[in-house]
Amino acid sequence: MTDRLFVTSFWVVHALVAIASVVRGQQRQQQQRWQLPIDPDSERDFLDRRVASSQARVWSFSTYEQHRRPFPLQSNQNTTTESIFGNDDSTPINDPASAPFVANAAPSGLKWSLSNTNGSIQVGALFPSLAHLDLLRAGIIQDTAIGFNEGLNRWVAEEPIWFYTADLQPVIAQIEASHNLTESPHEYWLYFEGLDTIAQVFVGGKPVGETHNQFKWHAFRVPLDRVERFSRDTNITLVFQNVDDYASQQAAQHDPGYPNQVESPTQPRTSDYEYPGRIFLRKQQADLGWDWGPALVPRGPERRAYLISLPISGPESGTGVARTQADEDASHAQDKPSVLVIAAAFDVYRKGQTNNLPPPDPDANWIVNVTLTLLSGADVKSPSLRLSIPELGLYTFDALLSSSTVSAGLNAPVHVAFEIPSGGKYGPELWWPRGYGDQKLYDVVVQSDDLLIQVQKRVGFRTAFFDLSTISQEEVEQGVQPGSNFRLFVNGREIYVMGTNVIPFDTLSPRINPDYLRWVLESAASSHVNLIRIWGGGSYPSQALLDLCDEMGMMVWMDAIFAASLYPYYQDFLTEVSSEIAQVMVDVVTHPSIVAVVGNNEGELYFLGAYGKRPQDPEWFNGYELLFNHVIRDRVKEFSRGLSYFPSSTTTGYLQLDPYIGRYANYTRGVELHGTGEHYGYDAQKAFDINTYPRSRFMVEFGMFSLPSIYTLDRVLAPLGINDKVYSINSSVLRAHLKHPPAGNLTYPFAADVGQRELLSAISTYFPVPSTSLAPRQELHQYTLSSQLYQAVYVSNQISVYRRQAGRRERNRGVVVWQLNDIWEGTSWSSIEYTGRWKVANYVYSEVQAPVAALAVYNVTGDTLEVDVAYSGAFESVEQQQLQLEKEVVTVSMEWFDFTGKRLHDSEQVDVAYNVTSPGSKTVSTIRDPTRSKCTGRDGCYLRLTCSGSVSETNVYWTPLRNLTSTLRHLHDKHMLPQLQLTLPRDGGWNVQIRNTGNATAPFVVVEQGSEYVGYFAECSSSDGGGVCQPRNAFWLNPGESKVLTFIRPTITSEQDGNEEEDDDDEQGREEWFETLSAWSLFDNL
Repeated sequence: MTDRLFVTSFWVVHALVAIASVVRGQQRQQQQRWQLPIDPDSERDFLDRRVASSQARVWSFSTYEQHRRPFPLQSNQNTTTESIFGNDDSTPINDPASAPFVANAAPSGLKWSLSNTNGSIQVGALFPSLAHLDLLRAGIIQDTAIGFNEGLNRWVAEEPIWFYTADLQPVIAQIEASHNLTESPHEYWLYFEGLDTIAQVFVGGKPVGETHNQFKWHAFRVPLDRVERFSRDTNITLVFQNVDDYASQQAAQHDPGYPNQVESPTQPRTSDYEYPGRIFLRKQQADLGWDWGPALVPRGPERRAYLISLPISGPESGTGVARTQADEDASHAQDKPSVLVIAAAFDVYRKGQTNNLPPPDPDANWIVNVTLTLLSGADVKSPSLRLSIPELGLYTFDALLSSSTVSAGLNAPVHVAFEIPSGGKYGPELWWPRGYGDQKLYDVVVQSDDLLIQVQKRVGFRTAFFDLSTISQEEVEQGVQPGSNFRLFVNGREIYVMGTNVIPFDTLSPRINPDYLRWVLESAASSHVNLIRIWGGGSYPSQALLDLCDEMGMMVWMDAIFAASLYPYYQDFLTEVSSEIAQVMVDVVTHPSIVAVVGNNEGELYFLGAYGKRPQDPEWFNGYELLFNHVIRDRVKEFSRGLSYFPSSTTTGYLQLDPYIGRYANYTRGVELHGTGEHYGYDAQKAFDINTYPRSRFMVEFGMFSLPSIYTLDRVLAPLGINDKVYSINSSVLRAHLKHPPAGNLTYPFAADVGQRELLSAISTYFPVPSTSLAPRQELHQYTLSSQLYQAVYVSNQISVYRRQAGRRERNRGVVVWQLNDIWEGTSWSSIEYTGRWKVANYVYSEVQAPVAALAVYNVTGDTLEVDVAYSGAFESVEQQQLQLEKEVVTVSMEWFDFTGKRLHDSEQVDVAYNVTSPGSKTVSTIRDPTRSKCTGRDGCYLRLTCSGSVSETNVYWTPLRNLTSTLRHLHDKHMLPQLQLTLPRDGGWNVQIRNTGNATAPFVVVEQGSEYVGYFAECSSSDGGGVCQPRNAFWLNPGESKVLTFIRPTITSEQDGNEEEDDDDEQGREEWFETLSAWSLFDNL
């Protein structure tokens, strides 16, 4: 089936809107036969008959054994893939929305094999899978992260063809047991949730379909003559072509001539990381290399697949919609067509609402627009659908679908819209982002007697839009900088976005464990994140991810998968993208967590002047607008009325919304402020000069890279030997795991000299360099902690600056840090490592990203230190909300100490009144020449800021970083040193006490656990880890001071290796954990 580029807009269905009729129980006896029975027992009976009478059969191709990795990962789980046993059709974590029919799929019992072009490799395979995983499982390759295996395994990507083959005989036997293959009127369909990427499908040695897009599902009809040949050739074969070859072929025909960053460092129009030609592939762009991950270019049957046996209605049944009155139950199945729901979406918005704008009436009724993609065994005329929300007791009458006929075969999406009351007994409660209210979700059910289908989705009722309106003259007079807003409203309330960027969770996605996914999101939430941005170089969000976000109130900004480049705009490419976005929108639009869809990552930068001007720009600009301002935007608007869309993540917004006219560089720079901003400052000398930071309404990317922990590095270095050649900060294997800046070609190993200099310069400029007298692993350990500390301090300084702007001229309304997670065990910008371990940054972010936080920002230009209180309008808990609404005040405590723990000045406390429900900031104190006015000698000084008055307490530390190393050396020479003592309390909890028994302050104390444990340290109001817990690490301890930290561990819900995880909450387990703990401060570098 070939998708067409443009289809009739679904808004015509509004002529068919079915006004929801709330039917009360006492009215049941007056209902007509075509009305929905509201008696629950009657409804259950309908569903039972539907399932029992279905003649369509579905078999899953998934194997019982899966590639899913255990979580937590252990240090010895790095040389092979670890397999999880479970239901062969358990939901893979990387899957898009599952077709509703898959719940009834039977196991096929297929045995899959993987082979290469010439047959020299033939190994057993799992399904879903990728070639790398099955080769890893067979012991032919080792894990790509270890040593130089990325380069050694490159032959896997360069192999011309990989074949996945299985004998369909086990399924054929099941089919033949139910009906004759050649006589019974059935159609057979293959349904693939995702094939990566260039693939052909063969059945019985004959082609039945091909794919060129990793992100789309595909349904291929298997012709009857192919089924008849099953007795002679019963194989199904999936042929995966070389992706790089395909990209080269497309480039040869359609290359617009974009120069890359190597060919034109100052005027590029695309960025190549390792493999060229990625922009011609509808594939995860990072698979071909990025500046934080390897270029594996995986391929294979990445997601689940099914065989469908669909009965065809015979002539005697006409259209398949005839009804019998006698003995209805017995003949129910025979009188109905076989219809399967391939995809379903429920778009929820206020009546009258349009994209990018607030609803005209914020209390208007809700519209639930249902979109269905159907596979039918017969034509069905005038089918209807009805909707119910059982929890509300709300049921509707039947409404006609947008198409007068559901045709036999695979249908284009059909629609029907229902109007739902917004208030009263039947009005749904609102879904809110975390920190602003509850995440209320309802099971919404649609079903049809004519089609004999039923679909249930979890739905949240909320409005969300990004406001890019012009700053009013009144606001300008109040001190707001002219320009336009960039702010998010949910349910009419302004939300301050505390965000983070998400990249793919693994280089080989079938390995992703759902417990790991939940842990990473919970880790983000623990640092007060309320939005994740799905970055445009990875993959679209999985249903598992979006379901978690719906439950947690974690909002989602979703880029379409286009990143750091201009893209082709020839017709076939546009057609492919159009059908891709249509499918993706159906997958995601139901989720209340999705608040924006964005056309690309950074594409607009190429026309904002940052990359110069080229003669071909006008033509390329037209191609850019065709793809992002029309093709993708039109598809988004077709499937959603409630979502905001803008073409690029880095943008100056628009001059006109409909038709869309982008602003680009058409404004007065320096006077007006528009859109989003980015900042990556790798010059350590300027890192803390806040005058080099952008002034922005909304920061969509900023960050700094750091080494992973020594425990994570052990996974990739230890197999090579623990020696000074491998465990060196300048070792070639370690530098091969640093991808910044990228080679731009296939050079391997690439030393990344520029990135290495930036990393080491950041450490040496502000911190003592780890001593070379240490053992190799210990010295590298000190470097990992130092680099992570720099990342934490530098990025948190930026967060502080941008949050201050919420109450200043910029009216900043969002920060989205780069980045949350890792794709492998390498040097990156992440705050959570590949193993799930927290970097130092995630702890420090939790302090400065708290709903109410005290911030210290030094301005080198005026030699002033300003203390501000920033508030987002969010609450950490219901208790905090009640407390703040009562007090509307926060207390900021400012304490100055020297590095011997001596208090330099009287403690100063300031009560700050603030707007509880709106974002903003207030300046508490301005300290001029702090080094001289607050520091009284050579023993240094630091400021401890405490923000209290809420349920939890935040601590922020400031010291003159330029003087830090000299101060520490001065004290070291005087034999004034901290001594950190760890003690296991007798309370029975997973707690540890850290005490400084030395005679000097310990700056930036970092407590670490061993490699066997995943979790984070927190100060909790209860010793058993209950109550309110605030993540805590990288704190300062004066002599004699101590802290008690609780170790918060992930909840493991899935079965691993066929066994439930054992309970280790016993004394022995606690003591074994304690023995792995260590504490470090910057003094340890000396």
